[in-house]
Amino acid sequence: LLVSVSGFALVLFSKTSLFSALTFIGFCCVLLVLINLYGQQGWFYFRSKLYYISLEMKTWSEGRQDCNNRGADLVIINSREEQEFTVKMVGNSKAWIGLTDTEKEGEWKWVDEPDSDSLGFRYWKENEPNDIDNNEDCVEQTNKKGWNDNACSEKQMWICEKTTPTC
Repeated sequence: LLVSVSGFALVLFSKTSLFSALTFIGFCCVLLVLINLYGQQGWFYFRSKLYYISLEMKTWSEGRQDCNNRGADLVIINSREEQEFTVKMVGNSKAWIGLTDTEKEGEWKWVDEPDSDSLGFRYWKENEPNDIDNNEDCVEQTNKKGWNDNACSEKQMWICEKTTPTC
């Protein structure tokens, strides 16, 4: 059996057990993922996903477009652990996440499921969302106090998220 990975070849003799061959294939898969991750400068790895926090300030839509250009989307927070991770990324700042109620006021939706009210995990700051001046339709991750709704036209950092490549 001859296996080639990016120009490297390894010969496994027919006496090699199936288990050894599968172990090698698993190793190659991990190696390919690590090679791919190496090329993702500025990205952070957490629980099989990659995260990027911008250094620029843009509106929610502009931040989302930047994420799309990077093969990602604004972050979707699915667990307390992911919430805590993104809070650490933000530090003392704030950053756009992939949650909005632009389609219908009060009906919060994640960017990956725009056709359903998919807000399962919630981490709002106290007294939020409050839709000041009927103009706060996008959500920002703040420090440990939680999420805040804000005007989508505000310029601030954003967090992108994408899944890691699989074999």
